[in-house]
Amino acid sequence: MVFLPSTLFVSDRDEVFSHISPDKKFTAVVYRTKIISPYSFYKLLQNENYYFILYDKNHCIIFKPSIFYGTSDLGASDSIEYIYNEKHYLFYPGKNGYESFELNK
Repeated sequence: MVFLPSTLFVSDRDEVFSHISPDKKFTAVVYRTKIISPYSFYKLLQNENYYFILYDKNHCIIFKPSIFYGTSDLGASDSIEYIYNEKHYLFYPGKNGYESFELNK
């Protein structure tokens, strides 16, 4: 229970905002996590209490970062973005800069 991440228990009530892809095929929904354990309290103190899940247009889960992932409100609002070149990517803030997930066309 000490290391139980609150990212396991996100719900629609915790949704803060979303990022829709340019082609409207994907939506990254950002959630504010709850304090349910000492670990989740630690994440709050570190300003890492925001989490996101990537959905397709049918609201099926396409991607979730690690259950231990967390970012700040600023990171969640300004740093999650879609990059469409030859391949399509979702970029999001990680521990050491940006991380990415390749989207299927």
